[in-house]
Amino acid sequence: MINLKFVGVISFLMIPIFFGVFSENSTSSKINFESRNLQKLSLDNKENETLTDISTEDVSISVKFKYDNFEMRKQMNIKGKFEDYRDEFYDRSKQYFTSKNNELLKKIDTSNMKNIYVSKYTPFFNFTLKTKELTTSISPLKRLSNKNYIDEINIKYPAKRAVKEKLYGVKDTLGINYINNDLGYTGKGVKVGVLDAGVIDEKNEVFAGKNITIKPEIFNIKNVQEHATSMGSIIGGNEGIAPDCSLYSLQAIFGFEEEFDWLLDNRVDIVNASIGSGTVNGKYNSDSAYFDYIVRQYKLIVFAAAGNEGGSDGSGSGYIANPGLGYNVFTIGDCGSQFNPTNESSWVTVEGPTKPNITAIGIDVEVPGMDGSHTGTSISTAVVSGCTALLLEKFPELKGNPAAVYALLGANTSIMAGDYGRHNEPRIYEGAGCINIDKAFVNQNLLRYGHSTNTDFYFMTPCSPGDGDILKAYGFWLAYSDGTVKSLKFHDYDIVLVDINNATKLRTRGMKNNFEYIEYPVYTGGYYQAKFALFDYNEELSSVDDDCGFAIGLIEP
Repeated sequence: MINLKFVGVISFLMIPIFFGVFSENSTSSKINFESRNLQKLSLDNKENETLTDISTEDVSISVKFKYDNFEMRKQMNIKGKFEDYRDEFYDRSKQYFTSKNNELLKKIDTSNMKNIYVSKYTPFFNFTLKTKELTTSISPLKRLSNKNYIDEINIKYPAKRAVKEKLYGVKDTLGINYINNDLGYTGKGVKVGVLDAGVIDEKNEVFAGKNITIKPEIFNIKNVQEHATSMGSIIGGNEGIAPDCSLYSLQAIFGFEEEFDWLLDNRVDIVNASIGSGTVNGKYNSDSAYFDYIVRQYKLIVFAAAGNEGGSDGSGSGYIANPGLGYNVFTIGDCGSQFNPTNESSWVTVEGPTKPNITAIGIDVEVPGMDGSHTGTSISTAVVSGCTALLLEKFPELKGNPAAVYALLGANTSIMAGDYGRHNEPRIYEGAGCINIDKAFVNQNLLRYGHSTNTDFYFMTPCSPGDGDILKAYGFWLAYSDGTVKSLKFHDYDIVLVDINNATKLRTRGMKNNFEYIEYPVYTGGYYQAKFALFDYNEELSSVDDDCGFAIGLIEP
């Protein structure tokens, strides 16, 4: 997450533009106003002076069409590795959604809409207005919402915000230099999308000879930015974590439809989202819902920053930023080089899953090619993205398997300072702990993943930890979303840990998240078996159709 103490860098973080209230009865239930806090915007009051004050601000309108989301995988009766059918799956999806969207758009009066972008891969289109124009456009928006082929309209307020943020030491601490130099993995053959408030400065010396693709802008001036450059340097610069990966840099301005279309066209494997929009007091919003839809539909591995709202003294709101509240997004908090947690990292959720999922080192990091030291969950997220690029080079079968990757990372985390010997749920400040990528390499044989097709779905993974080891188990499955907040659904899976005598040592019973986690200190070494099973079938879902991953990590304290 872009950090508030690094003044001069511009982020995509949303701030409250103005305050006011409007009557719930004055607008359609399909129209959602999203701002950084709970205040509703005074759109019916044409005398509101604050509208005049900010008449030059841009407003983003995201519209979702109502039709079959077309889970192509089912219709193609796909079997085997995702890589083997990805191109056909993407191409057929693009053809379907492009045709349906253009067909319905012809029914809409678009004369007052600016910067119209129609998604090629999802049932959405996006356009912009000036803030003042909402006073005159709210009626047309109401009329649009009354169309039976319109499902939802989300109004968003992007704005500029001043922000805060020794890679060399980080690489040593996390075992990355060993993976790069001794094992020879450098991210070759892996594509990483860097979604930020600007784009990478490809002229920076740290990118000499690197494979970088910059997205051409349709509606906006290309904004070369220090923050995006820092993320790219950490992930795939010459001195970065995965120096041979391919970087795809793009800026998020008004929405994510255009951005993800481009990422899908370029077949990226990982998306680094070190950005965030303001939450409504920690509530899951349409940005997170859109990310959830993309991940489930197109199997992208997405890492998002938790946010830096904790405050260095714990005085901040602590609210997790969207899209970090996404259920199918792996959200990253930050910690120090000694695996000590920081109060600056956000952790609070009101409506949404428990976050962050894991942490990574993100305190006082010296980024190659950039001046000074940097701090924030943006840094941590880039660290995880780079580490995952190394993992996908070693295990290419994990491409297109976000649930498996998340499970493997979640199970192989280092114990955080002061947290030895805890339990069967993620900690609110640091999730499952700090990423331990070298352990993920070693323990990859304890990973199980697949696609559930019936109510008896389960994995069993035997392991033999030594006396004093910490046995960790992490299960993850993709939630269902059609891109709207109201559509979010998921089944309930549990983890059961038994010993050699089949005696239950620990069992999870969480129902809030689409992941389960346990941590068990082994006082007597020997044979253990962890089971990951569907516990409760949700009748609201038509079938059990989940991508699942389940992994065990054995950590020496």
